[in-house]
Amino acid sequence: REAAVIVVRAIVEALGGVRPVSHLAGWTTPRLQSDLERIAAQLSDRRHGQVRSVRVSEPRPGVAEVSAVITRGARAAALALRMEAGGGRWRVTTLQVG
Repeated sequence: REAAVIVVRAIVEALGGVRPVSHLAGWTTPRLQSDLERIAAQLSDRRHGQVRSVRVSEPRPGVAEVSAVITRGARAAALALRMEAGGGRWRVTTLQVG
């Protein structure tokens, strides 16, 4: 759960322009890193976001499905991500921003 909270906060900060997207490289696959860079570049509204809640489910060992509620200004949004363990660390393999 702790790794999921750290990653969600880092994603929110990167999409809000507080942190460079490159800081997520150790937590993501190369494909997802490229997607995040594209998404961040397309965002015209770079407001600070706040993480309101994070829920983690482990459907099987080495796989975590994470959902989070974030706020950006007066608006709430959801993040859903899948993390997989490998090589002694967790990596985000799939991300959906709603």
